[in-house]
Amino acid sequence: MVQKLENVELAGTTAVTGTMSLPSGSVKDGSVSSDANDRISGSKVKQQYMVRVLQSDGGLSSTLDEIFYRATSAGTIKSIRFSVETAPTSTIVHTIDILKAADGSGSFSSIITAITINSSTTIQTATAVTVGTSSYSADDRFKVDVSTTGSGTNTSDILIEMLVEENPS
Repeated sequence: MVQKLENVELAGTTAVTGTMSLPSGSVKDGSVSSDANDRISGSKVKQQYMVRVLQSDGGLSSTLDEIFYRATSAGTIKSIRFSVETAPTSTIVHTIDILKAADGSGSFSSIITAITINSSTTIQTATAVTVGTSSYSADDRFKVDVSTTGSGTNTSDILIEMLVEENPS
């Protein structure tokens, strides 16, 4: 027999045998202990990281091929965005790609619609990048690849940010 109780407050320690289902949104921040030894373990919740690639040496390298992140565990890319402090001049065009490879593989594949930076690129503003492949596995590696064509003054101070959410390991 199921008995429905409404607006009941339980004081003290309450033990539940079996399974208890709570309504969505019923456990709030204030319901979680502030005691550092009595909190939900980080191994039981998803983790978010902002992974950054910054080149601030006064000019974007005309060729850059650099691994910038190895996944701790399986996860999802939530967003990628970039910004530049100054746009290149004249006919310079930078094409930037983010690539992913499985652990132990040297075969990298693009995961975004390539970023193109030229003299008309909006400066000092975060610009979202379209992510094609958002899921990844533990130990996958990510790298940034830059190629440059044309002549003039290079872009300075580029920041690429990748927000990832990883499953507990």
